[in-house]
Amino acid sequence: MKKEQFTRDGSYGFQVYSWEENIKTDIGEFGVEIQIMDGSSLDQQLLDMISTLIETGKTKTLAIRDHIYASYKAFADEQPEYLEDLDIPTDLTKNQVMEHVDSMNFVVLKDPEAERTLDSFIHVRPIWDEEHTLYIRCEINSLTVFDPMSGE
Repeated sequence: MKKEQFTRDGSYGFQVYSWEENIKTDIGEFGVEIQIMDGSSLDQQLLDMISTLIETGKTKTLAIRDHIYASYKAFADEQPEYLEDLDIPTDLTKNQVMEHVDSMNFVVLKDPEAERTLDSFIHVRPIWDEEHTLYIRCEINSLTVFDPMSGE
């Protein structure tokens, strides 16, 4: 990946660099974002991090789908009436649940005020729970769901 392939958007109060193409996988397309909270510029370290995240994530798509499905099943068990209001069945299969995901992004975050000043993760926005998006840390040997608001 090259710096020139990213478009900068500073309208969020911080800088977001989006890659010009989505990454196609067997579970759907992923956007690519680098978020910089401190005003510094896009550098090679961040480009290397996003490349590593994409390559690792592409090898773990079924495990990513499993985490998304687990989130859906927990929501379906706790709030089936809400899913019905959204016309989302409560008995979807793992493959069907992906039709109800608004977006998935590979993200690198640089935030000097966070516990992890450099972080990389997958950000999933399910239609059934837009208030509580899903964050998945994708490392070579593991996938971990985490809550960025809890300081994890």
